[in-house]
Amino acid sequence: MDSRSRRFSAVMSECQPRRRLNTPGKVDLWHIELDRVPLGLQQHLSALDLREAGRIGSARERETFLKVRCVLRSVLAPYLGCPAGEMEFEQHPTGLCLASPASLLRFNLSHSENLLLVAVTFARQVGIDVEFMRPDLPFDTLADYYFDPRDAYRLRHLDNSDRMRHCYQEWTSSEASRRVVNQSRNSGTGANRCCVLNFTPAKGFSAALAVEGEDFQLDWHRWL
Repeated sequence: MDSRSRRFSAVMSECQPRRRLNTPGKVDLWHIELDRVPLGLQQHLSALDLREAGRIGSARERETFLKVRCVLRSVLAPYLGCPAGEMEFEQHPTGLCLASPASLLRFNLSHSENLLLVAVTFARQVGIDVEFMRPDLPFDTLADYYFDPRDAYRLRHLDNSDRMRHCYQEWTSSEASRRVVNQSRNSGTGANRCCVLNFTPAKGFSAALAVEGEDFQLDWHRWL
């Protein structure tokens, strides 16, 4: 299904939702500005979180890692019905996964610059990718190397502004879909179809959300 022409149900919320996902067709998408993450949330980090952060050489990247992990715990805890400090994560080749508690809750996250997006759903795979759009990239070269030849050909015939936008749409769509496919293979479900939605989460950014299956209802929340 073409994400740029499909219709979907979306609700924007500035307040805390009822954290209930009782049907596979529901997806919550969280929009987080990392510079608004309070230091107090670090009390919920686990020893494993801190060990992982300690392996990161750059102080800036280490701070971003800790903020992302803090927010992820804050977002997921109410869905799981457990304290934020009691869940554990595992890093798989397909991405970050919930190790405990056991749950059919599925999530995926992506961040670029100051923006973090977290997609949460139930009993189906989900992928998210967000990129800050840089106008100085060699779009034609990237398209020739990474895109389908037909998409690369179309890209070459666009003007510069449309070329950048189209390139990032294709890139984020491909990355979000790849995450769903890889997660499905890893879990043994072998999903053969997913819906992809391209959207602009903030000025200067491009993003895509991919969800296993044929349709979904999207609720969009701003983390405060």
